[in-house]
Formats: sequence, C-alpha cells, structure tokens
Amino acid sequence: MLLPNYVCLASKLKILEIYRVQLPKGGSNEELLLSCLSLEILRVHFCNHKHIRTLLISAPQLKKLVLENRASCNNGSCKLQISTRNLKSLVLKGSLYEDDSLENLSSLECVKFESPVLVDAGMLIKVLQGLHNATILE
Repeated sequence: MLLPNYVCLASKLKILEIYRVQLPKGGSNEELLLSCLSLEILRVHFCNHKHIRTLLISAPQLKKLVLENRASCNNGSCKLQISTRNLKSLVLKGSLYEDDSLENLSSLECVKFESPVLVDAGMLIKVLQGLHNATILE
C-alpha cells in the first residue's frame, strides 16, 4: 500500500499510526516532509523508505514519536531529521537510519533505542548529542 501525500495535511489529525506502507516519493530532492500541525502521536512501523533520501518530521504539537524498521524497509540509506519542540518521547526500534539530525527537542524527556545489530559508536554519539534535556535513556 502507498501512503498518500495528503494524509499529513489533515488539519485535525492528532494520532497517526502507519504499518507496512510504502512512503510516498519525496520531492525533487527526494525529501519527504511529515508536517501535521495538530499531530500529537506518530507511529511508523515497517514502512518502505525506498523512494526517499531524507525523512523530515516537523510537527509542532508532536509529543510521542515511534519509528520501527527492519533492514528490508530501506531506511538504512535514508537520513532522518526531527524538529519538534514539544516532543516528550522518542522510540527508535530496529534498523537505524543512515544519519540522524535531532533539532529543537527541548521538551524531550524519554528516549528508547532498540537495535538487533551492533550500532556504530560514532553514530550513537551523534544521536546522543541531540538529546540535551532527556532524563531517561534506554
């Protein structure tokens, strides 16, 4: 199944959970922007990232973000950029993204990482540098 581009434009959407869908093609620079103004919870499970190079998540009201992937989701060649000032909980499970950029996460309290493979220490350090205010790290 292909996720339509307009889902993230739903003005009153508070919770979005997608499972095993193909993320839509990014623009000319292969970036996909998820920017839902009222979204509070976003869960993305095992979605195919094959048509995008960068996944940008910028939702000002987002409080909980769960990203769960396998290597077959093609997220290993995709960059992740998160900028959500009200995010309180971040869960990254499964295979990790090629690169992560965590910005404007001043409200972040709880972060959980789960990976079935050894994680590169340099990559983990880069992610941890974006977690200035987190009080719980698993």
